Amino acid sequence: MAKLNVEVLDMANGEITKVAYEGAEYAKVDGLVKSTEDILLAIENGYDRTKGEFYRVISVGSTVRWEDNTSANGVGAEYIGDRFEVFRKISADKPTLEKRVEALESDVAALKLDDSSLKGEKESPITFKVGDTVKVVRSTASWGSKEKAGYHVGGQGVVKIGAIGEVTSVSGDFVTVKFAFGDVNGGCQHKRKLRFDEIELAEETIEYEGATYRKVEREAREGDVVILKDTGGGLFKVGKKYKVVKGVQIADDDNDLFDLYRSKLRRTRETVDVYEPIEQAKYVPQEGDIVVITGNTSVHANKIGDIGKVGKGEPLGDGGVNVYVPEGPTNAIRTKPQDIRKASPAEVEKYEQAVKDANKPKLKAGDFVKITRKRPYYDNGKIYEVRKDNDGDLYVIDEVGDAVYGAISNGEYEIVDAETAKWAKFGRKPNEFKIGDIVELTGSHLGHPIGTIGEVVKAPSHFIGTDIGVKANGHVKSHLGQMKLLAPVESLFNA
Repeated sequence: MAKLNVEVLDMANGEITKVAYEGAEYAKVDGLVKSTEDILLAIENGYDRTKGEFYRVISVGSTVRWEDNTSANGVGAEYIGDRFEVFRKISADKPTLEKRVEALESDVAALKLDDSSLKGEKESPITFKVGDTVKVVRSTASWGSKEKAGYHVGGQGVVKIGAIGEVTSVSGDFVTVKFAFGDVNGGCQHKRKLRFDEIELAEETIEYEGATYRKVEREAREGDVVILKDTGGGLFKVGKKYKVVKGVQIADDDNDLFDLYRSKLRRTRETVDVYEPIEQAKYVPQEGDIVVITGNTSVHANKIGDIGKVGKGEPLGDGGVNVYVPEGPTNAIRTKPQDIRKASPAEVEKYEQAVKDANKPKLKAGDFVKITRKRPYYDNGKIYEVRKDNDGDLYVIDEVGDAVYGAISNGEYEIVDAETAKWAKFGRKPNEFKIGDIVELTGSHLGHPIGTIGEVVKAPSHFIGTDIGVKANGHVKSHLGQMKLLAPVESLFNA
């Protein structure tokens, strides 16, 4: 590519601010490309540019084009800040070292003067920087809709009010913000160029154990919640939330405490995001609320960490309420508000599942079950008999003859009804009759009288819709399932 041979003159915070090119000095500017005398510094790689290299502008208009070895490539003028920093000529001749030092001293003096003149005056307008999280709060568009912000003709390339994104570049009074695809309209890009007055800095918050926390730029303290962006060892996970306790420690999955900040394990201020609790109104529990037990100053019978429902009953003078935990105690469950908090959505789901489990019929040996989770060596749809070993533990026998406990202990079963269980004892589905069964007739249509007891036999060839009949009093007639099993052929054979 036709990269320019420039000399870097000044830098600030690791970024180039002034360069010299072909005897002239250029300074970084915020704003759009104005003329072909501007030069561009690539801030990202692309097929037509290399990050960190400078390029000459060859045309300016609705599309800005720059030069490379084989072709002239371009991009919409409003998107140039996504790909390049703009540098503008500020002197025709390259300054000497003495002139540059003199100019720097003048700039410092001017800054001091500006600082002193601003004291006591109104605060400077807000500015944004790359990496800021911002929220779209209003539209200044003149083309109609006030529910979206953006400046493409006909409403294309706009973004929803309320959308939150990350600033990727700043140019003059405009910022380019990267949004989720679902928040943008038009085009395939998910970056939008917005005015400063259309956005505000967004407060980054998280939910943890029913409380809200806001992100802060400081080291963690007791009571904060942290998210690790990097860590060594195998005790803690990147991206997981941890509560900071006394001594600035966090607990692993076994509740063992370790120091949060350990440089050898790459847990530093730079790799730990810190969130402080947002003070919220005092929680007043209401009947029907799903809550989590967090303390026991009430001397109640529930356990810390239990999830339950606030039941009926007038609160005591201290605001105490009854908290009912599935399969938990029913006495001494009066709990003070400071010992509970409202459950998070995930904890509510956990409570609802516990209620379902508590309402399941109690399983015992001799019951028949269907396994509800797909497992190896189980026949889908087959009924299994529950058995009990010498230790009192329940199990079933799978298709290869092995005793399996997991499906029962994990609750991965469904108890079948009594009628299905009765047939399952003989290895049959309900109303599956076999030749040799003894039955009582429960219905009749040109058949034996109701109440007749007979034997299931092979149907004569002229029977339609069935391959079995019932023989009684020397005659075979069809009853098409209108019969009740009295004695299966297996029991007669075994007798």
